[in-house]
Amino acid sequence: MTPDGTGDGVPGEPLARGRRATRSHAVLVALASLALAWAGFQASEWARERLDASDESAALREEANHLSARADRLEQQDTVLYVQYVLAVESGRQEEANELFNLLRPELQVYVQSAPTDDNGVPLSPQFDSPDYVAQAIRQVSDSVRAELQDMDDRGGEASSNVARYGAMGVLFAVSLVVAG
Repeated sequence: MTPDGTGDGVPGEPLARGRRATRSHAVLVALASLALAWAGFQASEWARERLDASDESAALREEANHLSARADRLEQQDTVLYVQYVLAVESGRQEEANELFNLLRPELQVYVQSAPTDDNGVPLSPQFDSPDYVAQAIRQVSDSVRAELQDMDDRGGEASSNVARYGAMGVLFAVSLVVAG
């Protein structure tokens, strides 16, 4: 052995092997630490993505529900007035029918005036089934928002899977550090 304790340079000497093992061990610990930090960073980024998707989903769900409720209210109001109008026309109460007609929204007034009617002057079919009816248009917008909502929920689900995956990788790297230590 030399005075500095490095051995005489003979391969296979225990001291030289120990230094090589210590360096290899240090490199492995450094790599595992780096991998653990990377997995933690990725998990946090995907967790942020999941939260963003959740927030966006909530906003889209609220918008879709609002639109659907708006369409329901319009349809209910229009139906009540339209039925009262039709009943007044059919029973010959023209003055009441005129008052109810004036309460109809302009879109329904145009429809009632232009639609084919029976002998009493009642439209043969209500406008509510028409794709031009505003409540139907609102429902179509609500449906497209719900489709966007589904895409956002899918994005959130994918982000959740990635959080779990990177979290598991972090555990694996942490275990490797414990074993290496």
